[in-house]
Amino acid sequence: MAIGGVLLVVAIVGWSYRSMIFPPADLSNVSVIVGRVGHHMVLPTDETPALLTITDPSKVSTEFLRQSQIGDKVLVYQTHKRVIIYRPSLDRVVDVGPVIIETPVTSAP
Repeated sequence: MAIGGVLLVVAIVGWSYRSMIFPPADLSNVSVIVGRVGHHMVLPTDETPALLTITDPSKVSTEFLRQSQIGDKVLVYQTHKRVIIYRPSLDRVVDVGPVIIETPVTSAP
């Protein structure tokens, strides 16, 4: 029993030390997300993407985003016309697709 208690204390101290040395990443920072996604695929370097966070997948407006889950990050590269869905909880790129920007139709007077 004493060995179990010692192992538990060592595990807790080790985890606390690791948390101090490697603090959790700021997942609202576009640079952090670009860095993580960049480990999985080649990304454009001449453009900073827009970063969106999925908070309610039932309210997404495109078929492409319907596969997203709460907490997923979406990188939008407008110049390169690319959208990337990234799931931080799995550290995986879920999908990559084209940017489709619909322009509003105006009626002629």
